Amino acid sequence: MNVSSFIIESVKPYKYYLYFVAFLIILSGLEYPLKSYILKLIIDDVSVMQFHRIWMLVVWYCIAQALTFLLWYFFDWCELKYMPQIKRDIAIKFIKKIGLYDHHFFQEHPSSTISSRIKDAAKIIPRIMELSLIQPLHLLVTIIISVALLFKVHPIFGLTMLIWVSAFVVMCYIKIKKIGLLAKKEAEYEINTYGEVNDYVSNMMFIKIFSSLLYEKSRLKIQLEKLMTKSITTTSALISYFRIQHFIFSSYIGLCLISMVYCSSKGIITPGDFALVFMTNLEIITRLFHITFVVREIIIDYGTLKQALSILEYDTGVKDKPNASTLVVKEGMIQFHNVKFHHKNSTTLFLNKSITIPPKQKIGLVGYSGSGKSTFINLILRLYDIVDGSIYIDKQDICQVRQDSLRNAISVIPQDVSLFSRSIMENIRYGKISATDQEVIEAAKKAHIHDFITKLPKGYDSLVGERGSILSGGQKQRIAIARAILKNAPILILDEATSHLDSVIESAIQKSIAELMKNKTSIIIAHRLSTLLTVDRIVVFENGNIIEDDTHANLLKKGGTYKKLWDAQVGGFLPNGEI
Repeated sequence: MNVSSFIIESVKPYKYYLYFVAFLIILSGLEYPLKSYILKLIIDDVSVMQFHRIWMLVVWYCIAQALTFLLWYFFDWCELKYMPQIKRDIAIKFIKKIGLYDHHFFQEHPSSTISSRIKDAAKIIPRIMELSLIQPLHLLVTIIISVALLFKVHPIFGLTMLIWVSAFVVMCYIKIKKIGLLAKKEAEYEINTYGEVNDYVSNMMFIKIFSSLLYEKSRLKIQLEKLMTKSITTTSALISYFRIQHFIFSSYIGLCLISMVYCSSKGIITPGDFALVFMTNLEIITRLFHITFVVREIIIDYGTLKQALSILEYDTGVKDKPNASTLVVKEGMIQFHNVKFHHKNSTTLFLNKSITIPPKQKIGLVGYSGSGKSTFINLILRLYDIVDGSIYIDKQDICQVRQDSLRNAISVIPQDVSLFSRSIMENIRYGKISATDQEVIEAAKKAHIHDFITKLPKGYDSLVGERGSILSGGQKQRIAIARAILKNAPILILDEATSHLDSVIESAIQKSIAELMKNKTSIIIAHRLSTLLTVDRIVVFENGNIIEDDTHANLLKKGGTYKKLWDAQVGGFLPNGEI
């Protein structure tokens, strides 16, 4: 996405604010030249002992000072009122777009990277607006008025400043462009390096388990040393440029002083003119020196912002149709009709797949990892769009209904439970946002986690940490079960829902799950085949194909793949590879 276009689009709702700010900046650009000119008149009057109008000039100087204060007061007020709104709108724009992306996007982009890009965009755009609009505009107005005043003192001073400023801008453009490229490369390498640091911190437990702390430290040291080398290269180029700049500035001021002394000795300029020319040149030089840093920051910020905007260029994938209807589930029948699907850059997983799950039937999915079980339920949830064919729920094509209405009709208890860094109460209530505290507690009791929660210092108000880090796998899974109990949707999907539970807790929770599955269409993925003894039918997957589909008893009688899997179970679980 084009950086300039995105900035313009983001600030368009605030265009009148920007016009007003630009107006204030133009007026503030008059501040220094105007006060310098009044000071010049005061010095001239003092030098010739004409005190009769000095007090009037002092009054005008004070008025100019007061007006300057008011201008900057209004500017600060505008910034305080609108800049936070612009930051908020930018973050919301990212959040809305990312919320439309399919599951592939989140598999390819770490959550830390996504949140970092949103933060960068919200922080950098207001800064770019200030650096590329406010400061240059203020400097431009100041230079134009200053050059006009210097022409008034003597054309040679005005012409000299005009030529010198023009030459400086050209030199700055050439040099900063080169330094900007070095800085951009440094910034890109810095992002990659600190991505490695983040990887190091987030995997600390595994690093210690594998005793690879020294290896990781050595690896990071090499990365950081490379970053240091790039930083030295950029800084050296910048220091070299500043030396040249400082020499040119000093030479210009020296020549300016010599010419002013000469003009003063010849009576060409007054003492007030002398002060005006010297102060004006010094002020412009200082600001031009500062603008060098500003340009460098703009170049770096543009590079960072471009990287942040890259996540908005992703194809959203799964989209609601313009006139999508609301899914209404009365029975819960699920049908796959000639479904074709493959993941991005992958071979076809499902080809002309057709299967019907009658209303309120309980079906178990069995197969090795990668056989298509998880993809099967992800397609029902429409986390991916199919390539061809149709999937129906109660004879309604799920591609023709709103995604939120589809997922509202399905409860999912995943194997890898994801919790918000919020309280236990809020995490369970996520199954039904409008639920009362008592409804949440009842769901927790059915999931056999209420006793554990009440023993915590803050009970249901206890925070679970990032992704539930302070809870065990079994505790997180029971919270997920409580969440599904609370949601009570007509279709239930369980993906190894009891895999993290011990046998005693599992036995108790199986009763709750059995109660939860009553009058619901239920799909259960299980590697522990003993958990599927009560289902109506078992479907065996292999490389995306359904190779067996029958009851547990009949599949054992047939002596096929399911029988081999059942016989090969160790401790009730499937083996990892082929038998």
